[in-house]
Amino acid sequence: MTRKDLLKPFAIATGMGIVAVLAVWAIAVALGVDFTVSTLGMPIPVAAFVIFSVFGGLGAWLVSGYLLKTATPKKTGQIVGWFVLIASIATPLSGTTDFAAIFWIQATHFAIGVPLIMAMAKHLPETK
Repeated sequence: MTRKDLLKPFAIATGMGIVAVLAVWAIAVALGVDFTVSTLGMPIPVAAFVIFSVFGGLGAWLVSGYLLKTATPKKTGQIVGWFVLIASIATPLSGTTDFAAIFWIQATHFAIGVPLIMAMAKHLPETK
């Protein structure tokens, strides 16, 4: 298996994640969540949610290619994937003081991260 073999499953997982991120964003906006970043003084545009989701998908795909070289790609992928997702929880804490916005931004991280972790679990081999 090569990184190229993982491109289609990760593209599908990224697409599914983007749909989930946009659903979470739409729910938050409908509930009146203000996504204004205090350090920028402007709201986060919806395009940023999509662009960062694409970057997340590309990153997961690239990392998975490196994981193919490990002795246990699937297990290592789960550890790395969950670690990165949990670490991403801290990211929204620095840009806004609105707890509702922080919650919904973190929800978008899970909306893109979980499909990518599932792609790792399904498509990475057990052993090298």
